[in-house]
Amino acid sequence: MQDTNLKGAMLRETLFTEAMHLVTSVAVSATGTTWAAGSDSGKICLWHEDGRLLHMIRSAHTDCVNALAFSPDGHYLSSASEDATIKFWHAESGALHLVLQGHRASVTSFAFAPDGRHLISGSDDGTMRLWDTSTGTCIRIFENSHGDGVRVAWSPDNALVASGGADRVIQLWETQTWTCVQTLSGHAHWIQGLAFSPDSTRLASASRDQTVRVWDVVDGSTKAVLRGHTDFVRMAAWSPDQQTIASCSNDGTIRIWDVESNRQRSLLRDHTNVVCAIAFTPNGNRLLSGSEDRTLRLWEIDSGVCVRVVQGYSLSLLAVAWSPDGTHLAIGLLMMGTPLLFSQYSRVYHTIGVFATEPSAVSEDALGRRKCSPPVSKVYQGLLTQNRTTVRTPSPFLNLLNAASSSSSGTL
Repeated sequence: MQDTNLKGAMLRETLFTEAMHLVTSVAVSATGTTWAAGSDSGKICLWHEDGRLLHMIRSAHTDCVNALAFSPDGHYLSSASEDATIKFWHAESGALHLVLQGHRASVTSFAFAPDGRHLISGSDDGTMRLWDTSTGTCIRIFENSHGDGVRVAWSPDNALVASGGADRVIQLWETQTWTCVQTLSGHAHWIQGLAFSPDSTRLASASRDQTVRVWDVVDGSTKAVLRGHTDFVRMAAWSPDQQTIASCSNDGTIRIWDVESNRQRSLLRDHTNVVCAIAFTPNGNRLLSGSEDRTLRLWEIDSGVCVRVVQGYSLSLLAVAWSPDGTHLAIGLLMMGTPLLFSQYSRVYHTIGVFATEPSAVSEDALGRRKCSPPVSKVYQGLLTQNRTTVRTPSPFLNLLNAASSSSSGTL
């Protein structure tokens, strides 16, 4: 293990693992029964929540898989890549169904319409494209949308699409006529993330200007500017009851905001490095966070207390997601090609692969994406069981975890 801080770690509820390849994207089907992960090598894996590997698509793309999403009906898995394509795969068989081609550079994000009939994509070529998902036809091209790194979101009520990027503004597009009905200005730096509220009346935007802004999508007014972070804000997320917004940042903190008062309710700062990803549990009572300090933490929203730590990773945690029923979660690690599927009791139900990689160099590009030189692979021994925590690490940490798991206190 490398520079692992075990202070106060509950080893009975701690996963020790060696990082694998770079997992760049994850997705969960609407039912929560099928999971997918894409890697920087272009490979995509699908597996069942019970741990059965369903499909491994080794050459899904010729470059990094930037984004994954299941279609609303769950029949297809869609993937967007730095090879400038979007592909549809049969979730049942893993067979290729459709290829959307037209972007001239990396596809950075995409979003399905709630009915699944259309898809909107954003690209480093500075454009957005609207697609018919039944034929793969590009219906409309939005030129010179926002410069590099176009981000998109589709409102749950199907009425609006939001877009943002390097030009620091957000545009709202009415989906019946595909005209821009609002231009939202106020951020002083790139837009990093967009999220509609569950009732589609508000939009939260995260920016490199260290703020989160909440917008009224009807009149375009700024409802709130949430200040407190001291570095780039990575993303913002709405709680299911839309009473709370959580934000995470390069400053290593998570801030919980009360939507009604626009005030910070709590500051979660147990992480010791950049917090890359956050996700509310389906009931909204807890928040999961992944960090470059190599830990995954579960927080009680009301108390602000960290109630569980998954600790001991040798590389950064970049993405986290809960299944809709709250019983499983998935995590993505920098340089990790082995997605991990946990039960709510911190048991690992499935891993894929046994090769650990050690990058010779890791850097961040202008869009905030991790880049690394080709890794060197090593093989490690590991355990996989449904009855106890999985260990994937060389000695002496195997012996340490085994001893701690059999002890009465389970603490170090």
